[in-house]
Amino acid sequence: MTIDILVQKAERLSKRIKLDIDNLWDPNEVTKKEIRELLDQMPNLDEGDIADRLNLDLELACQICDELLTEGKIKRIPY
Repeated sequence: MTIDILVQKAERLSKRIKLDIDNLWDPNEVTKKEIRELLDQMPNLDEGDIADRLNLDLELACQICDELLTEGKIKRIPY
Protein backbone atom coordinates (compact mmCIF):
# COMPACT_ATOMS: atom_id res chain seq x y z
CA MET A 1 0.00 0.00 0.00
CA THR A 2 1.12 3.49 -0.68
CA ILE A 3 1.39 6.16 1.97
CA ASP A 4 -1.56 8.06 0.43
CA ILE A 5 -3.86 5.06 0.79
CA LEU A 6 -2.77 4.54 4.38
CA VAL A 7 -3.39 8.21 5.16
CA GLN A 8 -6.87 8.04 3.59
CA LYS A 9 -7.74 4.94 5.59
CA ALA A 10 -6.47 6.55 8.79
CA GLU A 11 -8.58 9.66 8.13
CA ARG A 12 -11.72 7.58 7.52
CA LEU A 13 -11.08 5.57 10.67
CA SER A 14 -10.52 8.76 12.66
CA LYS A 15 -13.85 10.19 11.46
CA ARG A 16 -15.65 6.96 12.28
CA ILE A 17 -14.17 6.84 15.78
CA LYS A 18 -15.17 10.47 16.36
CA LEU A 19 -18.75 9.71 15.27
CA ASP A 20 -18.87 6.71 17.60
CA ILE A 21 -17.52 8.77 20.51
CA ASP A 22 -20.01 11.57 19.81
CA ASN A 23 -22.84 9.04 19.80
CA LEU A 24 -21.84 7.73 23.22
CA TRP A 25 -23.54 10.79 24.64
CA ASP A 26 -26.84 9.86 23.00
CA PRO A 27 -27.76 6.22 23.67
CA ASN A 28 -30.65 6.35 21.19
CA GLU A 29 -28.23 7.19 18.39
CA VAL A 30 -26.12 4.18 19.33
CA THR A 31 -29.24 2.01 19.35
CA LYS A 32 -30.31 3.42 15.97
CA LYS A 33 -26.92 2.47 14.57
CA GLU A 34 -27.18 -1.04 16.01
CA ILE A 35 -30.67 -1.47 14.53
CA ARG A 36 -29.54 -0.26 11.11
CA GLU A 37 -26.54 -2.60 11.15
CA LEU A 38 -28.77 -5.51 12.16
CA LEU A 39 -31.30 -4.72 9.41
CA ASP A 40 -28.48 -4.49 6.86
CA GLN A 41 -27.67 -8.11 7.69
CA MET A 42 -31.27 -9.33 8.18
CA PRO A 43 -33.74 -6.98 6.47
CA ASN A 44 -36.83 -9.10 7.18
CA LEU A 45 -36.77 -8.69 10.97
CA ASP A 46 -39.73 -7.06 12.70
CA GLU A 47 -39.58 -4.91 15.82
CA GLY A 48 -40.02 -7.92 18.11
CA ASP A 49 -37.11 -9.73 16.49
CA ILE A 50 -34.97 -6.60 16.74
CA ALA A 51 -35.82 -6.18 20.41
CA ASP A 52 -34.93 -9.83 21.09
CA ARG A 53 -31.65 -9.80 19.17
CA LEU A 54 -30.45 -6.49 20.65
CA ASN A 55 -31.87 -7.14 24.12
CA LEU A 56 -34.09 -4.05 23.95
CA ASP A 57 -37.46 -3.23 25.41
CA LEU A 58 -40.07 -3.81 22.68
CA GLU A 59 -41.51 -0.32 23.13
CA LEU A 60 -38.06 1.24 22.66
CA ALA A 61 -37.39 -0.89 19.57
CA CYS A 62 -40.72 0.24 18.08
CA GLN A 63 -40.04 3.89 18.91
CA ILE A 64 -36.58 3.87 17.35
CA CYS A 65 -37.77 1.97 14.26
CA ASP A 66 -40.51 4.59 13.82
CA GLU A 67 -37.87 7.34 14.05
CA LEU A 68 -35.67 5.57 11.50
CA LEU A 69 -38.65 5.15 9.16
CA THR A 70 -39.51 8.84 9.50
CA GLU A 71 -35.87 9.80 8.82
CA GLY A 72 -35.89 7.56 5.73
CA LYS A 73 -33.00 5.48 7.07
CA ILE A 74 -34.92 2.21 6.96
CA LYS A 75 -37.85 1.01 4.87
CA ARG A 76 -40.74 -1.21 5.83
CA ILE A 77 -40.87 -4.41 3.77
CA PRO A 78 -44.44 -5.38 2.86
CA TYR A 79 -45.42 -8.92 3.80
